[in-house]
Amino acid sequence: MNKLQKYSGPSIISGDQSFAIPSHGNYGKFVLDKILENKDRVALINGGTGDQVTYGEMAQQVVNTAYSLNTLGIGAGDVVGICSENRTEFLITAIAGMCTEAVVTFINSAYSKGAEKTALILYSSGTTGLPKGAKLSHRNLIISGLQPFNTVGIILTMDQIVYNQTVVYLNKFNEENYLKCIEKYKIVDVETRTVLGPNQPGEVCVKGPVLFQGYCGKDLGEDLDSEGFYCSGDVAYYDEDGYFFIVDRIKELIKYKAGQVAPSELEAILRQHHGVKDAAVIGTPDPLAGELPTAFVVKMAGVSVTEKELIDFVGSKVSSWKKLRGGVRFVEEIPKNGSGKILRRKLRDMIMCLVLRKPLKSY
Repeated sequence: MNKLQKYSGPSIISGDQSFAIPSHGNYGKFVLDKILENKDRVALINGGTGDQVTYGEMAQQVVNTAYSLNTLGIGAGDVVGICSENRTEFLITAIAGMCTEAVVTFINSAYSKGAEKTALILYSSGTTGLPKGAKLSHRNLIISGLQPFNTVGIILTMDQIVYNQTVVYLNKFNEENYLKCIEKYKIVDVETRTVLGPNQPGEVCVKGPVLFQGYCGKDLGEDLDSEGFYCSGDVAYYDEDGYFFIVDRIKELIKYKAGQVAPSELEAILRQHHGVKDAAVIGTPDPLAGELPTAFVVKMAGVSVTEKELIDFVGSKVSSWKKLRGGVRFVEEIPKNGSGKILRRKLRDMIMCLVLRKPLKSY
């Protein structure tokens, strides 16, 4: 349960910091011990084939794989790179690798030594540049597993394993199969530098034992403020109950005169229009105002919609500084990466080509 604590005057959201971390300090062994608490329970279900694996079977496979890795000479300081679709062997190998004290990564073998033993390297999606490898220590992951909530992807899956829940997975995402699994297995979705109070948007800054160890090849200290808080770059607010709501990224905020505009807010409004299939918003450089909110819109098939119609539609729902003063550009598609994130740098390139009247690049 989140609770408010006083820190340097203003309030800061803080969680329970009393964790009983096992003396061995190894996340793989921590997970294995949890798995053995409920050996007869179904651990994994392949949503496509219906094949099932119990926690007892999973534990045996983890031990066998860890033994094989040790036999191959894999141990502390080595890197186990896993390239795999979603499948039972994916989790088995990841847990086994961490049991041997090797570093596990799902992209490549980049690794640099730190004060704590790194267990896992996860990579960003690279929307603003090259993907960055975020290093997570055994201690980070154990603390994560001791709390009944977490983030996404592999860490959330591992947390479900720690709590002996049954996990249904698909080898690859397919909308029809995904909906069939929900129907069959009843899967539910989980859920200035002054400190701000409830319902005041600002940058999320984090401090504590679960904080990751930094990016590969980059000193974490570069992203810490004077009080040791990690500056996430996420714009968010929290309510009176301590629940956080992510609004946008600081780098993506549009600076119009003295105001700040969150692209995601305008994109959500544009998608409410019956003639809009998809939309993205960026700032167009302006010598007087700084940046002008500018929309890229994919029209809905068979629907006629004009630039003025969309500018007026958004303008009727937002404050004056958030209006689409940079206009609307109609495009065939919004450039996105493999995980569906908007590639705003490509949109900025398109804007600059229009401003300089150069031929548009093909994306």
